[in-house]
Amino acid sequence: MHENIGILVEGDLVALRGHGLTDLAAALRTAAAQLATAPASERVAVLLSDCLPTSGADPALALRGINTLHVLCPRPSAEAERAAAALARRGGGLCQPVRGLPDLAPALTRVLSWSDR
Repeated sequence: MHENIGILVEGDLVALRGHGLTDLAAALRTAAAQLATAPASERVAVLLSDCLPTSGADPALALRGINTLHVLCPRPSAEAERAAAALARRGGGLCQPVRGLPDLAPALTRVLSWSDR
Protein backbone atom coordinates (compact mmCIF):
# COMPACT_ATOMS: atom_id res chain seq x y z
CA MET A 1 0.00 0.00 0.00
CA HIS A 2 2.87 2.37 0.68
CA GLU A 3 4.65 2.09 -2.67
CA ASN A 4 5.06 5.89 -2.85
CA ILE A 5 6.79 6.17 0.51
CA GLY A 6 10.50 6.86 0.27
CA ILE A 7 12.91 4.73 2.21
CA LEU A 8 14.29 6.52 5.22
CA VAL A 9 17.72 5.76 6.57
CA GLU A 10 17.58 5.86 10.36
CA GLY A 11 21.09 7.21 10.73
CA ASP A 12 20.29 10.10 8.40
CA LEU A 13 17.20 11.00 10.41
CA VAL A 14 18.97 10.88 13.72
CA ALA A 15 21.81 13.00 12.33
CA LEU A 16 19.42 15.84 11.48
CA ARG A 17 19.80 18.83 13.75
CA GLY A 18 17.30 21.63 13.82
CA HIS A 19 18.38 25.21 13.41
CA GLY A 20 16.76 28.51 12.63
CA LEU A 21 13.05 29.16 12.68
CA THR A 22 10.49 26.38 12.27
CA ASP A 23 7.44 27.09 10.11
CA LEU A 24 5.40 23.92 10.58
CA ALA A 25 2.44 25.34 8.68
CA ALA A 26 4.61 25.87 5.58
CA ALA A 27 5.97 22.33 5.87
CA LEU A 28 2.44 20.91 6.13
CA ARG A 29 1.24 22.95 3.15
CA THR A 30 4.19 21.62 1.14
CA ALA A 31 3.36 18.05 2.15
CA ALA A 32 -0.28 18.60 1.17
CA ALA A 33 0.79 19.91 -2.24
CA GLN A 34 2.96 16.84 -2.79
CA LEU A 35 0.09 14.54 -1.78
CA ALA A 36 -2.50 16.35 -3.92
CA THR A 37 -2.47 13.81 -6.75
CA ALA A 38 -2.54 10.76 -4.47
CA PRO A 39 -5.79 8.94 -3.76
CA ALA A 40 -7.43 10.23 -0.58
CA SER A 41 -6.62 7.02 1.31
CA GLU A 42 -2.91 7.59 0.66
CA ARG A 43 -2.72 11.24 1.75
CA VAL A 44 -0.77 10.34 4.86
CA ALA A 45 2.07 12.48 6.18
CA VAL A 46 4.60 11.67 8.87
CA LEU A 47 6.11 14.69 10.58
CA LEU A 48 9.34 14.42 12.57
CA SER A 49 9.15 17.44 14.86
CA ASP A 50 8.76 18.66 18.40
CA CYS A 51 5.79 20.63 17.00
CA LEU A 52 6.84 23.84 18.70
CA PRO A 53 6.49 26.34 15.84
CA THR A 54 8.71 29.39 16.03
CA SER A 55 7.52 31.01 12.82
CA GLY A 56 4.47 31.10 10.56
CA ALA A 57 0.81 30.35 11.05
CA ASP A 58 -0.85 27.82 13.34
CA PRO A 59 0.12 24.40 11.93
CA ALA A 60 -3.27 22.95 12.87
CA LEU A 61 -4.80 25.29 10.28
CA ALA A 62 -2.53 23.95 7.53
CA LEU A 63 -3.77 20.35 7.45
CA ARG A 64 -6.09 20.74 4.46
CA GLY A 65 -5.12 18.13 1.87
CA ILE A 66 -3.57 15.77 4.42
CA ASN A 67 -6.05 13.09 5.41
CA THR A 68 -3.88 11.67 8.18
CA LEU A 69 -0.97 13.31 9.96
CA HIS A 70 1.24 11.25 12.25
CA VAL A 71 3.89 12.91 14.38
CA LEU A 72 7.17 11.42 15.54
CA CYS A 73 8.35 13.68 18.35
CA PRO A 74 12.12 13.44 18.93
CA ARG A 75 13.46 13.76 22.47
CA PRO A 76 10.20 15.28 23.68
CA SER A 77 9.88 17.66 26.55
CA ALA A 78 6.49 17.68 28.26
CA GLU A 79 5.54 20.78 26.25
CA ALA A 80 6.67 19.25 22.95
CA GLU A 81 4.87 15.99 23.65
CA ARG A 82 1.61 17.88 24.36
CA ALA A 83 2.00 19.98 21.19
CA ALA A 84 2.84 16.95 19.04
CA ALA A 85 -0.05 14.91 20.43
CA ALA A 86 -2.50 17.77 19.85
CA LEU A 87 -1.36 18.25 16.24
CA ALA A 88 -1.52 14.51 15.52
CA ARG A 89 -5.04 14.33 17.00
CA ARG A 90 -6.09 17.30 14.88
CA GLY A 91 -4.64 15.50 11.85
CA GLY A 92 -6.47 12.27 12.68
CA GLY A 93 -3.24 10.40 13.37
CA LEU A 94 -0.96 9.15 16.08
CA CYS A 95 1.86 10.77 18.01
CA GLN A 96 4.85 8.68 18.94
CA PRO A 97 7.72 9.92 21.12
CA VAL A 98 11.16 9.06 19.79
CA ARG A 99 13.67 9.26 22.60
CA GLY A 100 16.53 7.67 20.67
CA LEU A 101 17.53 5.63 17.64
CA PRO A 102 16.04 2.37 18.97
CA ASP A 103 12.58 4.04 19.14
CA LEU A 104 12.58 5.29 15.55
CA ALA A 105 11.81 2.14 13.52
CA PRO A 106 9.11 0.83 15.90
CA ALA A 107 7.43 4.26 16.03
CA LEU A 108 7.41 4.55 12.25
CA THR A 109 6.08 0.99 11.93
CA ARG A 110 3.27 1.77 14.40
CA VAL A 111 2.09 4.89 12.58
CA LEU A 112 2.28 3.35 9.12
CA SER A 113 0.53 0.18 10.29
CA TRP A 114 -2.19 2.31 11.89
CA SER A 115 -2.69 4.08 8.56
CA ASP A 116 -3.33 0.74 6.82
CA ARG A 117 -6.40 -0.07 8.90
